[in-house]
Amino acid sequence: EKVLKYIPEVRTNIVMAKENASSINDVAAFPGRITIVKNKLAVFSEPEFGASKFLSKVLLEIMKKNPKIKALTCIKYLENMEKSLVKLGIKYTILSKPLRKDTIWILEEEFNGYEEVLIDKGGLGIEPVMYILGVNAIEVVKKAVKIISEYEKIPKYAL
Repeated sequence: EKVLKYIPEVRTNIVMAKENASSINDVAAFPGRITIVKNKLAVFSEPEFGASKFLSKVLLEIMKKNPKIKALTCIKYLENMEKSLVKLGIKYTILSKPLRKDTIWILEEEFNGYEEVLIDKGGLGIEPVMYILGVNAIEVVKKAVKIISEYEKIPKYAL
């Protein structure tokens, strides 16, 4: 339930690639994204290959530098969430510009291959989000829950 407020307005997804993935058809995701219905997370179908274009393209670009990373999800970024990452010892990068389908190329320059989280602080009409990376879907979900739990512990006056 506490996770709900960290679901971006654009909703989220969990994407996971096959070994040696080279196209979005090698990446599985939930068709229609993960959304909120009656205060619960909801999916409308089983994961399918080729179901998420944008996040699949992001993952494929990341895999060029670190093929061990095979999954990602995204959550809403709130100010000072970096404090949670530091406390948990999670390596991260803050992207220099919002990640969109026409700016995925920036990952080639800004993702070093070892980060577990990429922070996109958004921009005009683009919601701030955190891309959480891992070796599989279970790892990225567990990591997202840890980050959210740690962030929830921070007193609001300290943010």
